[in-house]
Amino acid sequence: MSPNPYPIPSLEKTLAEVKTIYQQLFSGAEFSKFEEALLNADLEIQEHYKTFQKFVADKQNWSTEMFQTNLLSIRSPIPSSTAISCILQPIESKKDISQSEQASAIIYSIAKLFVNPLILQKQNPVEYEKTQQKNMFATIRLPEKICDKLINFSESRHVIVVCKGVPYTFDILDQNRQPINYNIIKANVDAILKSTEEKQNVSICELTALNRDKWSEYRNQMLKTAKQQMDLFQSGIITVILEDFDLDLKNPIKAYDILRDSKIRNFDQTTNFIVYGNGVTGLICEHSAVDGLIMIELAAVIRKMITEFMQKNDSTDVVSIPFTAPPSQLLFNLETVEIFPESLKNEETITFFDFDIFADISNLLKDYKLYDAWIVMAIQIALNQTFDNGSALLVAVPSHVRHFVDGRCDSTYINNKKTEQLFEYLKTANIAELLNDPKRSQTGMKLFLEALEALKNKIRETKCGNAFGTHIAVIRRMLENEKKHQELKNMLQIFAAPSVVITGAADVKENINFGTGNIYASNQICINYLGGKNDVRITIRANGIFNEKIKQLQESLRETLKIMLIFAVQIGIIKEMGATKILLHATSSTKKEMNKKLTFAIHGGAGEMTAMMPEMIGIIKFALNIAILIGVDSFYQNDDGNVIEVVEAVTKALEDCFIFNAGKGSVFNVKGEHELEASIMDGLNGKAGAVACIKKLKNPISAALKVMNECKHVFLCGNFAEDFCSNLECVEQKYFDTDLRKQQWKTVKNQMKMVKNDVSIKYEKIERCQMLAPQTVGAVAVDENGRLASATSTGGLINKMEGRIGDTAVIGAATWADKNVAVSCTGDGEEFLRKAVASKIAFTYDGNLAECCNKILKDDMSDALAGIVAIDVKGEIVGITNAQMFFGSYSNGKITTKIVNSKDNDFESLTK
Repeated sequence: MSPNPYPIPSLEKTLAEVKTIYQQLFSGAEFSKFEEALLNADLEIQEHYKTFQKFVADKQNWSTEMFQTNLLSIRSPIPSSTAISCILQPIESKKDISQSEQASAIIYSIAKLFVNPLILQKQNPVEYEKTQQKNMFATIRLPEKICDKLINFSESRHVIVVCKGVPYTFDILDQNRQPINYNIIKANVDAILKSTEEKQNVSICELTALNRDKWSEYRNQMLKTAKQQMDLFQSGIITVILEDFDLDLKNPIKAYDILRDSKIRNFDQTTNFIVYGNGVTGLICEHSAVDGLIMIELAAVIRKMITEFMQKNDSTDVVSIPFTAPPSQLLFNLETVEIFPESLKNEETITFFDFDIFADISNLLKDYKLYDAWIVMAIQIALNQTFDNGSALLVAVPSHVRHFVDGRCDSTYINNKKTEQLFEYLKTANIAELLNDPKRSQTGMKLFLEALEALKNKIRETKCGNAFGTHIAVIRRMLENEKKHQELKNMLQIFAAPSVVITGAADVKENINFGTGNIYASNQICINYLGGKNDVRITIRANGIFNEKIKQLQESLRETLKIMLIFAVQIGIIKEMGATKILLHATSSTKKEMNKKLTFAIHGGAGEMTAMMPEMIGIIKFALNIAILIGVDSFYQNDDGNVIEVVEAVTKALEDCFIFNAGKGSVFNVKGEHELEASIMDGLNGKAGAVACIKKLKNPISAALKVMNECKHVFLCGNFAEDFCSNLECVEQKYFDTDLRKQQWKTVKNQMKMVKNDVSIKYEKIERCQMLAPQTVGAVAVDENGRLASATSTGGLINKMEGRIGDTAVIGAATWADKNVAVSCTGDGEEFLRKAVASKIAFTYDGNLAECCNKILKDDMSDALAGIVAIDVKGEIVGITNAQMFFGSYSNGKITTKIVNSKDNDFESLTK
């Protein structure tokens, strides 16, 4: 499907959005002036708009054409205007990669990309325009008076390599346009590095760093005597610069300054790779040809190709061609050329910090499209906190529109009233309250969701081709030749250079070590974020009036990232657990609740939690709270809601949450796979269902329920269970993967190796490691008629044997319900199996549930880790453990979530 042309904007819609933004930024009096000035210019604007419509009527993308013309018209040096740059992460390899190997691998990879552009295009899951990918290679910005031109040399076969300021060239494609053998490329690079040519006083590269008019003048002179050399220099597929010193990444800002400050680059070329003595690589691209997003995609593809190539350590997939000629040096007579130093950068400040985030939290935000919004909204709040006029700073976020013909990026001005309301709320909020006070958290979430929706709506409009920023630029240019309306022209100038520009992306820090957006105005802040697996790198670049508060902004942003992360994670968990519809509903009693009574308790597993961070504990308690709300909703939403539905709904919700060792967050077995189990029991009639060794059913508890209701057997295992439940939702094994469980699995495997290699290490150490995943889940419930139900679900034991079945799947071991009690257990599965603990509690129950559970815990489970949640027909709830256990309950309309400790002996505190 071909991309659509970029739409022609609605003048009425654009002016309405301009008014909305202006009103948010300025006071009533200032806005009134703006409205009056806009009204006075209405006739001229309408006339100019008609002319504009005719002019762009037959254009495929008037917005990109205008944007590109503006950049190509800039006369200041490229390195201080339109050059965009980044430093790539070093390649992970078993051996050190030399400068020659790195440069040669880059050139070889580029040769493959040039002849097979689909490799780069496959980075995008949808059909995007291909113009920027085409301009990435064999394209130069040709210097001319007034406005430069982009020229593409699609038939090019050679590369430019610059060493000591001297340019060399050699072919990287053969006559059939196939990549030259890697070893031949490396031989050429080695020959260049060994060249005895001394560094020239003036390099041709330095001329490309001059003012564009000056460079155009020099170039025209040089064409008279060195046209062939100039044509070769400017028609290469890419330029690779070989620096004669190492680049130290311990100080990323300093390294980035070194990358940007050098003039020994071919700035006319769209793509320059700079390879330092230690193999560290920088990438510089020309923004008039490509956007930063394309540069990041190229960096990712190149790193992947180099890594794979180095791992293979051969070149068997390339055509072998004899090395017959050394690289050619391009000679230019530059003795008479005088270069007067030009400042490449304004007085500006750059600072950065890394914000840590759990990999699974990061993945949650990405899965539910909350990652970018979290950071962008945190930045908005930090700006408001840092600057007295923070709410009056126009904030722009480039949004790609590559689904249109020649689509690039359009600015989305994200200022909105909802974010302002969230900022006002946060003035009186703190992290502890947001984690532990449900009502406080609920208010914040409402405001966060409203601000999130406002942000998404603005970006959605941009992606639909309704970005008013590009249209405002047209209106400003319409009025440029008007002698009147000077006041309006001045007022609209804020849209020409917004105070704050936010750029960045998730999943890029793996490939990009450091990079920032460009500052293109005299008073501006550019904030860039590079998302990684376990952290996000935030870089703040500012000049002019913003310089003095950049450190204050950085510290404020650290805090707002923490606060906004709480909201984002809570919303993500709610979406993951399927509770979006009930999220913002009040939990006060309804008429149904007055006529029907429900009491239930849940657990999130027993184990050691001393190593858990407070934030993670808060998140787990929040998830338990959401699960309880889901249970309540399942019971009261229908007149015939029952306790079986409650325990299944609650357990299913916990299975869907990545935090727990059940469903989504299940542990790995010895083969690195997931085998899940669950059971459910109805105390009314003694019916029960259980499944084990489940590998592809998303929710084992739903499978157990299906077995209970539809199968003549109680217990099904493995493929037979999955075949019987084939109508239930199935997922790939990777769905159950989480970073936390993978790290825990690796820890246990390492401990196992240590035991094999060192007999002095006791096996108990392994067992302790296997108990790192306490989050087995379960629920027990009773209604006003005394009907009881129980359910339990787990991923089992870390590094367990394939085919191992634990207590969770065995009725009577971890799950039991009859007409007196309902029990769900967690802990050392083998001991629960041997002692049949769940049913034993039921058989010894004499009316005092707390004493019964406590006695069995002490007598039967004293040497094993154990947690028990139980409820009796009277509605008495017990939650006890000999370790620590996540616990939640619902009784008399009240929700409770807490960590139960082995030292807690006041069982009455848990009895409702």
